Amino acid sequence: MSLLRKVGESDSMKPVLLRTFIAIPLPEAVQDKVDALLSDLRKADAAVRWVPARNLHLTLKFLGDVAEARLEELYVGIRMATEGIEPFRITLTGLGAFPNARRPRVLWIGMDVPEAMQRLYENIEKDLSRLHFPKEKRRFSPHLTIGRVKGLRGMERLMSVVERTEFGPETVSVERIVAMKSDLRPTGAVYAPLKKFALGVL
Repeated sequence: MSLLRKVGESDSMKPVLLRTFIAIPLPEAVQDKVDALLSDLRKADAAVRWVPARNLHLTLKFLGDVAEARLEELYVGIRMATEGIEPFRITLTGLGAFPNARRPRVLWIGMDVPEAMQRLYENIEKDLSRLHFPKEKRRFSPHLTIGRVKGLRGMERLMSVVERTEFGPETVSVERIVAMKSDLRPTGAVYAPLKKFALGVL
């Protein structure tokens, strides 16, 4: 057997991994309003990689690389987590930065956390951990990431604009959550839905 054939067979046996997360999608109207905000923030010409409007979403759980063979198992866990959770509303409002405005690494839009969303998050953590998907160690702090800082250029100018700028309130009706995959490319991440899960369905 040739070396080429051995390598080919070895590659074919490797599991297909998908970079996966669970998210709340945003309606186009809200994406458009955030995009208008980003247009203003870009004028500061700061070293920030801004999130394209089409990629905007609220992450409930980042799972990392998941074997394609485990997707159906994952879907079962998500469906279990949504049981008893009725559609709810969230409100996006305010701008901020992690870890703080003096040394920003991530720029975000804040939001409220209704009781139904908190229960949904806790259900996801509980039901997926039973299926051996690791629990999140950090405290649940939902937000809408709009940019990631890449350097110091223009940062003082940008944060001055952020402090003067208001966003929202914008209300979003949450009727479903989505299992998503992320393909990392040189131009940035490209997201695609894997499966949608309606809330309030028995």
